[in-house]
Amino acid sequence: MKRILVVGDLTAEIVVSGLSGHPRPGREVFVSNARIEAGGGAARLAGALTRLGRNVTLVAKVGKDELGDLLLGRLKGKVGNVAASRDPKQRTSFSVGFADDGMSWVTYPGATAALSTGDLGSVDGRRYRHLHVASPFQLLGLALVPLFQRAKRAGLTSSLSVGGDPRGRWDLGDLAPNLDLLFLGEPEAKALGRATRTLAGEVPIVAVRRGERGAVAMTRSREWKAAGLAAGPVFDAAFLDGWLDGHRVEQVLAYAVAASSLSAEQAGQIGGTPTRAQALHHLGRRV
Repeated sequence: MKRILVVGDLTAEIVVSGLSGHPRPGREVFVSNARIEAGGGAARLAGALTRLGRNVTLVAKVGKDELGDLLLGRLKGKVGNVAASRDPKQRTSFSVGFADDGMSWVTYPGATAALSTGDLGSVDGRRYRHLHVASPFQLLGLALVPLFQRAKRAGLTSSLSVGGDPRGRWDLGDLAPNLDLLFLGEPEAKALGRATRTLAGEVPIVAVRRGERGAVAMTRSREWKAAGLAAGPVFDAAFLDGWLDGHRVEQVLAYAVAASSLSAEQAGQIGGTPTRAQALHHLGRRV
């Protein structure tokens, strides 16, 4: 079976909750819970695809530091193949997440922003059937349009998970015409400044995660909705998994929402997200 190539961010996520107050100059505040885990949109999606039974290669960049060592150690056995380069001049990306009253993040892109075409030099495109890129606005050193164009010429299908934009430009430029699938959350869709229907005229399938209000998938002429929790890389991974197997859009959408909902119930980390059998069973219970 040919692999799926996932390119993007590998990040240390420090998640805290139970803040005793809001930080102010000269004041120390405390939290009641904290954890550190491997994360980043690309790494989480690659881990979710692996759990769904897909053969995956993750291409990312980390620093030559302790955080980089930690992340690569955490991914062992959880992502099929990790092709992570180590940059001695950059620190590993990390995010601090505040879990009280909904999730909010502060992110340092670090080595992720230095990922370049040279870091993909050892990747043989003939071994892959699909290219997925996550968090494109953080990949400041990677020429994405030529990457997708090369993939298309090599016969790969392609997809993109948008993610946040540290520069606040929110411009996909010429990426959309090179995609088969586009994944984004509602805030990202609004930030892009274009109606989702307009995007669906440029990309064959656009899937929008709407959190607790479910998800919407659309093409140029049709739209489907699914109820449930639709959030994050697990949704994107499951949608991609079903789409690659040729299932109908409405089936794929329902499957992706089921996987996302189950992942939230299990508080899934990389390596702890649903398998395909679990997602399908959960879907069966919901129908």
